[in-house]
Amino acid sequence: MNAIASDKTATPPEPSNYPELAVEHGETFRRFLAGVLLVTTQFLQAVALLTVAFAIGAGWWAGLALFILIGAAVGLAFRRSAIFWSLEAVETVALILGGLIAGAFLR
Repeated sequence: MNAIASDKTATPPEPSNYPELAVEHGETFRRFLAGVLLVTTQFLQAVALLTVAFAIGAGWWAGLALFILIGAAVGLAFRRSAIFWSLEAVETVALILGGLIAGAFLR
């Protein structure tokens, strides 16, 4: 009976006793913030491209220039990884090809 009573009064372990948990949570939070930055940058680039190209009427190439400028500014300011830069490169190439193809058919 005495052993059962002592189990009920046991205190939970202190977080300082498990430093690996703190490292794991820190890494998870860092990756979460990196994902939020990536998604926010993509959203900002899309809105800027479409606003300049269609709402303002400055044209596709002006919107694409702003798209590239925003991506480069965020990438350099936050020292983004190679994944970010490869995504930016692929998107830029796809948008250039899309602009050229659409431009050829819409003339």
